[in-house]
Amino acid sequence: MSVALPAASAGAGWPERLYDDGALTPPPRPVDPRASIVFENVSHRYDDGRGGGTEAVADFSATLEPGSFVCLLGPSGCGKSTLLNILAGFEKPTGGQVLVGGRPVLRPGPDRGMVFQEPNLLPWRRVIDNIALGPDLAGRPKKETRRAAKRLMEMTGLSGFENHAPYELSGGMKQRVALARAWISEPPILVMDEPFGALDAQTRISMQELLVDVWLKTGSTILFVTHDVDEALFLADRVIVVTPRPGRVARDVVSPLPRPRVYENLVVDPRFARLKQEIWLTMRRSDYDI
Repeated sequence: MSVALPAASAGAGWPERLYDDGALTPPPRPVDPRASIVFENVSHRYDDGRGGGTEAVADFSATLEPGSFVCLLGPSGCGKSTLLNILAGFEKPTGGQVLVGGRPVLRPGPDRGMVFQEPNLLPWRRVIDNIALGPDLAGRPKKETRRAAKRLMEMTGLSGFENHAPYELSGGMKQRVALARAWISEPPILVMDEPFGALDAQTRISMQELLVDVWLKTGSTILFVTHDVDEALFLADRVIVVTPRPGRVARDVVSPLPRPRVYENLVVDPRFARLKQEIWLTMRRSDYDI
């Protein structure tokens, strides 16, 4: 699969951008067929043990193609994180199923990397050792693992911080470590639960740009949860708007916005403004009126 600079970007105020090999378009990306995701009529209810409970998700269905970048967008408490936890294998749905590469998800697995809202770094491990945590636990050769960790540190702008402790890092740097840690095992799928929500605006944009750059090189399928419309439109090829609890698909939007995206130009692009308005109109309707 190759990602070309769409013709619609020419003359539209989108600056040309050189990639690593000097080209003006992103290089061809490896896409793993195992990275397809299918939510089939997924429902989930949290039982309170007294005959009641909370219906978090109801009849949620969506298909994600390998190598795609999809955002789940909706208000807090609408079931977005529940859907991610089911995909990651941390929870089992009370109805329906999730398929990864055509197989039902029954438990966590190395084919699905996870990045949480908090970086959750181990304070007694150096930066490079936090990145290498997964392969270390799996018994991978240390030399090979450290080589992979250093490559990811270069990709995520962490070179020079190999021996730092987590407490010596800023919030944005800690999330870079968490991102590198999730990618070191080269998972076909990356699942992200509002990882940039606690960052300041400038750092957040830098992290979004970094995420897209690494995604273009790795070809992972990314499912990213957010409640921020601007973030969803900047990052994703496709935005799935989720209703208030119980979470259902209110709208499924394929983005017309070209890549590469530059935030300063994106926010004044008429297509961005129109799409943002349409999504907000969907979200402002009573119960999303689906």
